[in-house]
Amino acid sequence: MTKTHLEGGPSPNLAAAGALAFVRVAISVRGVRAVLDHLDYVPVSSPASEGRAELDPAAARALAAGVAATARRLPGTRRCLVQALAAGLLLRRAGQRHELVIGARRGEDALQAHA
Repeated sequence: MTKTHLEGGPSPNLAAAGALAFVRVAISVRGVRAVLDHLDYVPVSSPASEGRAELDPAAARALAAGVAATARRLPGTRRCLVQALAAGLLLRRAGQRHELVIGARRGEDALQAHA
């Protein structure tokens, strides 16, 4: 059975909304570096030690799609970096490994980046 959300926690939309709001406010108040540092301190427990299975890739994609769908309804959360950090926060809280990748290139007039 594929899990589409993190069991034992709030509903997926509520969890996504909370994570998005936290990341958005934290970036505004403390900056991106502080949010990245915070993610290093979020307690991580092994899913196996708590009787949970690893989140499969399809479930991880569903979590990311849920974060993106929730972000469309919340002001100030449409930027890809906010969504990537919120998804990372949810995955880390669930004890799942993840990696934040940021790509950048020179555009015609400015630097273009995506997380």
